[in-house]
Amino acid sequence: MKNISAVKVQTPEPFNFKECLVYLSRSPLERLHSVENGCVTKLLYFDDEKILIQINALQGDLEVKFLNCKPSDEIKLFIQNYIAGWFDFKVDLNRFYNLAEKVDAVDRLVCNFRGLRIVKIQCLLQALCWAIMGQQVNITFAYTLFGRFIETYGESALFQNKKYWLFPKAETIAGIKPEDLRHLQFTRMKAEYIIQIATLISSDELSRDELIKTGDFEMARKRLVSIRGVGPWTANYVLMRCLGAPDAFPLEDVGLHKAIKALLRLKEKPDHKTIEHIAKSVPGWGSYLAFYLYRSLL
Repeated sequence: MKNISAVKVQTPEPFNFKECLVYLSRSPLERLHSVENGCVTKLLYFDDEKILIQINALQGDLEVKFLNCKPSDEIKLFIQNYIAGWFDFKVDLNRFYNLAEKVDAVDRLVCNFRGLRIVKIQCLLQALCWAIMGQQVNITFAYTLFGRFIETYGESALFQNKKYWLFPKAETIAGIKPEDLRHLQFTRMKAEYIIQIATLISSDELSRDELIKTGDFEMARKRLVSIRGVGPWTANYVLMRCLGAPDAFPLEDVGLHKAIKALLRLKEKPDHKTIEHIAKSVPGWGSYLAFYLYRSLL
């Protein structure tokens, strides 16, 4: 570990890196990052170069170590911007908290996880594939499918006898057949959805930049649900985790229903009216409310 380059990344207030790590540690089956000893290690592409970074807290900010290369200034800037996007640094969380404190149950939730920011999935293909793999299955099986998919079609890099993975490229996924994914225990429908989406992205008919550049998230939602296999839940999840929509609350999410039941200390699962009431209790901040509810399940 000698002569490893590092850069410092300033963080906004409030920001709780430990809480973000709790979320990133939610499954031992995760393949796209590794959390150990208060650090997260992740492999990224820069052009066609594989960059392995390790992030840890350093006197209130973050320190990023480059484990497999001596980075150029261009790479350092890319990584700083990537991390700012990954942990949603541009959002003023105090505005969310000021509204949340007016709603007793939500205020309790926020106080428990203060400083937690939405951990973004900055690749549209990854976000859509993850959401589709998670449709109508439990989280453990979703991670199982995800891991098999990545290890079959993704690229990797070896560092200190440990393999780190990259999400498969759109061109790679677009070139496979549904039968190939059936061997990994995908349903035929999910296999077809994922290949179709990869084809749209690889042919530049669908992109993250295009969906967010106008700031019209309702238009982005309509574009997403026009894609085969993408329903309201998947669209809202991608709007929240990938596109930065401020008020995308996946009303249909069974996990959120469970979290709301616990938050409100209900004996039965909440009805639709109760779910909608909670979803709208912090106007304009449905995405953050949903993410905090997800965190409460861990």
